[in-house]
Amino acid sequence: MRLIVLLAMVGSSVGCSSALRGAETCTEIHFDATYVLARWAGWPAEDALRIAAANCWTDRHAETNSVATERRVLGGLVNPITVPRILLASVGDLAFQGMPLRRAVGRRVAEATAWAAPLLGHRLHFPAVDLDEPVRPAFFVNPATGDLEYGNAEARRVLERAFLDFQTGDDDGPASLALLGIGLHCIQDSYKHRGYSAACGHIGARPDPDEPCGNAELLLESARATLCSLRYARRLAVGRSSDAPSDWKSRVSSVLAQGGGAAAWAEFVRSDLRDDYPDRSSLLDRWRSQGGEEAFEHALERVREVLR
Repeated sequence: MRLIVLLAMVGSSVGCSSALRGAETCTEIHFDATYVLARWAGWPAEDALRIAAANCWTDRHAETNSVATERRVLGGLVNPITVPRILLASVGDLAFQGMPLRRAVGRRVAEATAWAAPLLGHRLHFPAVDLDEPVRPAFFVNPATGDLEYGNAEARRVLERAFLDFQTGDDDGPASLALLGIGLHCIQDSYKHRGYSAACGHIGARPDPDEPCGNAELLLESARATLCSLRYARRLAVGRSSDAPSDWKSRVSSVLAQGGGAAAWAEFVRSDLRDDYPDRSSLLDRWRSQGGEEAFEHALERVREVLR
């Protein structure tokens, strides 16, 4: 019981509630923004919903959730030295590195319990060769040419498998769309989590990389990589894609300037695409009613093959 209380105190007192943040982790990027970009790339509304919902669901599914709060708590409980280790290491971070309290304790909580989180959670949210390697973006913009070039191969593995499905005309279309959404989540997190490792996580970080507007420049890079990936997948699927508006960067920036929240994105979709765009919960309910979770499970079979 003392260990349970200590873990709870550590988590709550230093701002590690982000580890308990549940399913709404940066959903504005993984769902709302992805839906907009998919429509710009030429995907029909229902396909865009399948892609965006699978992207969002990667943060909610028990096997792909990097937070994995319950598993991490249990992992701490079965290891009797977890709390002393966290406290001692945190004191060292505070004393010798001058690290803020919430970050010092947060990273040590993540580090001490990383082993308990699902493997896919690490590989999809912190794509790197091992738990201690800092994440790098899937693509990068060449400063000399302005071109988008290949970066982190680990972050592209699932996305490239989705490309293969579209290229070969896989019979399970909903699963291919879900796989594309999962792959997009991985590359988006490769930007948001740049410089962080799976072992240390991002708990207690300020600015929190999962806050939609934590780094507007980085998010624009992520949006560009997402849009290019969606257009390429669309061309593989049907032979052509749509061009995004010429001023798409300024449009996205304007939403970010308003806080980048769900309401801002929803209003943006209504005014730009003139679609029926109910609230996010209604869209996810529709996705579930159309077999979205089943398609996600089928896509996970392919993810396991790629990341084994």
